Amino acid sequence: METTQAKTPNGYRTLWISDLHLGSSGAQAEDLLRFLRQTEVERIYLVGDIIDLWALRRHPHWPREHMEVVRYVLGRAADGVTVTYIPGNHDHAMRTYSGQRFGQVMIEQRAIHVTADGRRLLIMHGDEFDTIIHKMPWLAHIGDVLYDWLRALNKRPSGKKRAPPADGLQPRTLSATAKYRVKQIVHLLSGFEKRVAQTCAEARAHGIVCGHSHHAEISRFHDILYCNDGDWVESRTALVEHHDGRLELLRWPATAPQTSDEAARKSIVAANSPI
Repeated sequence: METTQAKTPNGYRTLWISDLHLGSSGAQAEDLLRFLRQTEVERIYLVGDIIDLWALRRHPHWPREHMEVVRYVLGRAADGVTVTYIPGNHDHAMRTYSGQRFGQVMIEQRAIHVTADGRRLLIMHGDEFDTIIHKMPWLAHIGDVLYDWLRALNKRPSGKKRAPPADGLQPRTLSATAKYRVKQIVHLLSGFEKRVAQTCAEARAHGIVCGHSHHAEISRFHDILYCNDGDWVESRTALVEHHDGRLELLRWPATAPQTSDEAARKSIVAANSPI
């Protein structure tokens, strides 16, 4: 996959981010704040697992940076940016408030977004297609604990530099690889692509935007455009819509300069050809 340098300043029509997992030790809140502060958008979709209630129950973790992310998003909404929050399985309790507002943030179970070039996109977290979540939730919780354990192993010093992402988006870590392989198996067993296509057809949508899998992707199957905006635990990725309706995945590199927001702005990497 070809990787190109994104233009600056970064102004987009729409931004999709998910799987921030605020409240967990894995959340990359500082990098996320830098990304948000230099990315001008008209609309933001928070596509689930924004706050990790599972992690908060196990090991309460809420540093200042996590609160700053929440405050920043609420501030953008108060300033006129349209913000829609679609809860996922880790913040499922918020689904109770679907159809209501939290400040200027609208909470919805799912949403329809119409791109500038007229395409209808269904926005869902994506756990709705995960048979493990719905049929064996106890196994999903065990898998979450194991994922945290693998991430902890990633941090152990080995004397080797971490390999760069092979495709410009996905990190080559044990935890990321394991999670992706498991999701591939679940998708295969659950008929993921067929179910996604059927759901889009019922919603009269040309495509879908999800999170959940922690694997950023833009692809097509069954004449459906499938977009996954990735996560802010390992891959630090987001999906954006340009003002002409093109969709593109962005990655915030782990090696981004830490000196200033301006330096960070220049380090954003755009991956995948806009579609």
